[in-house]
Amino acid sequence: MIASKKVGKSVKRNRAKRLLREFFRRNATLFPESSDFVLIASPKILGFRYPELEEEIKPKVFGVFSNVNS
Repeated sequence: MIASKKVGKSVKRNRAKRLLREFFRRNATLFPESSDFVLIASPKILGFRYPELEEEIKPKVFGVFSNVNS
């Protein structure tokens, strides 16, 4: 997880990374095993609560992996 200083000071960057880590923890089955991912948080992530973030990210993850598998 990467959150640059564009996201904000350390408290905000850490919150952004915690939100992304929680998404992966709860949705680990969506991702192929033995794969590496790099996620770069944008400042927009701080405007989301976790349920909203999951609703926003989940379809995009499905879209990425459906393109890879086809």
